[in-house]
Order: sequence, then structure tokens, then C-alpha cells
Amino acid sequence: MSFLGAGINGYFVIFGLDPFIPTSPEAMILFQFDYLLIVEKTLEIICGILLLLNRFIPLTIAILAPIVANIFLLHVFVDQFLAAIGHLPRHCPRPHAFFIIGKIL
Repeated sequence: MSFLGAGINGYFVIFGLDPFIPTSPEAMILFQFDYLLIVEKTLEIICGILLLLNRFIPLTIAILAPIVANIFLLHVFVDQFLAAIGHLPRHCPRPHAFFIIGKIL
């Protein structure tokens, strides 16, 4: 579900609309060429749908593994601020506290 949401959010960015999930400015700099972003977000949408339908799971995970590794490494080395979003509990009373911690790290 998260890959499907991230893929759709990416198409919001591609079409110049406001994303519904915060995006990393550093990550957007890496996607200077729109075709890279289009390919990645299309793969995320297709794989997200395949995961929801429970079809071709090994192939889907093999496709998503390098994408997940890139996202992880981007947040470790380039943009620590948005890495805190992945650690938010579902009912977080103060989500801004996580953003402050992410900014300090």
C-alpha cells in the first residue's frame, strides 16, 4: 500500500500538483530528468498493485529491493530530515517532535 501511495504522490509532483506526502527537496534534485522519476514511480505503482493483488510476489520484491535500498541510502547520507517519517507511530501525539529529532540528526 505504501508503494502505491508513494507512486501516486510522485505523479502529483510530476504534474506540478502539491504532493499529499512530504517530498524531499534533495531527492527531487536527484531527479533532474523527469523520465527517471516517471520510471521509478511507475514501477512503485505497478509493484504496489501487484503486492495488493498478491501476484508475482518474488518478482515484485526483486524489482522493489533496489528502490528501497536507494530510498534508505538517500535518507542515511543525504536527507536525514524526512527519514523520521518512516518511524512515526500510527497515532503519534506530537509528530513535529520527530521532525525536530530528524533535523538534529
